[in-house]
Amino acid sequence: MEPERRAKLRGVLARGLVALADRLGVSSVHVTFSSREDGRALKQEGFLPRLGVQFHWCNGNYSSFDDYLASLKQSRRKAVERKWGHDYLKRPFFDALGEQMPESVVLVLAEDAEGELVAGALNLIGEDCVYGRNWGCNKWHDALHFEGVHIDGQRLVVDEHP
Repeated sequence: MEPERRAKLRGVLARGLVALADRLGVSSVHVTFSSREDGRALKQEGFLPRLGVQFHWCNGNYSSFDDYLASLKQSRRKAVERKWGHDYLKRPFFDALGEQMPESVVLVLAEDAEGELVAGALNLIGEDCVYGRNWGCNKWHDALHFEGVHIDGQRLVVDEHP
């Protein structure tokens, strides 16, 4: 297909996303991992560019976190150790949440195959969205992540992933 036609179709699709969002009554549309051409077409139709950056870590056959740290330069190792596991949210913070806004707090818990609690994610419910990125676990669990908590109309929904 010729480039002009592709560009025109991208614009049509972007406008279609806006029309669909309006029809469904949703507050926003997010397009992730778009090509540069798609991103330009979306921007021309009023979409804001996504500025988030994610870093994915892969285990290079490390048998422990200490093995991973040992592979780093001293300055990088010090930076990781300084950040890792910093308990900046103290008990008074959680007490205040429970006292002042208990209806806005959602704790999502993860269990292993035996039913043992292994991780949790703290989420706060806003008027039309869920805020959450504070989570922790008791040890490394492959593919464990907390996504899929959202508001559907008046309901809080936690997507289940096998």
